[in-house]
Amino acid sequence: MKENKIEKKLPLDEVKSKIWKILDVLRSEPGIISSDGYNVILLLLFAYKEGLISDDLHQGNRDLRGSLFERLHSFNSDFQNEYNSILYHLKPEIQRLSETGLRNIFELLAEINRQVLSVNFPGLFDDV
Repeated sequence: MKENKIEKKLPLDEVKSKIWKILDVLRSEPGIISSDGYNVILLLLFAYKEGLISDDLHQGNRDLRGSLFERLHSFNSDFQNEYNSILYHLKPEIQRLSETGLRNIFELLAEINRQVLSVNFPGLFDDV
């Protein structure tokens, strides 16, 4: 019984570790406000969870930022007004990210188990 709890905890710990590494990338970026950094991470994790960020977005893409915003703007939600407001507020922060920083974040996101993220998404930031 104890072994099952350990097996279930490890993938979530890996997700948390990746979130901390993404935060480290954001901290190294000039002009990113730390409080907005958390919100940017949350938005990018949400986008990854929903399949808006995938390997085809960042592998060989010359206009990474433009493609990201295109996908973010194409997302339809039951909470469209709230989502659009969040996107409007965080777009300048995302635009401040360097190309290298954005690619590093996407590579870290690609290492996250999407299923573990989906199951644990609602409470994930409470634990980080």
